[in-house]
Amino acid sequence: MAWVVQRKKDDGTSRFLAPYRDPEVRIRSAGTDGSRRAAERAGNREEQRVHVG
Repeated sequence: MAWVVQRKKDDGTSRFLAPYRDPEVRIRSAGTDGSRRAAERAGNREEQRVHVG
């Protein structure tokens, strides 16, 4: 299952990283987004894409 990590930038804004685990149990990233919800969706979408094929 994908999860979300918040990263604070020097100017005070936040970016959200969307890591997930691939079938070999390595941690991969689906990229960063400006909102937590978008990052979570991107992580879940990429994780499903990897597991399906």
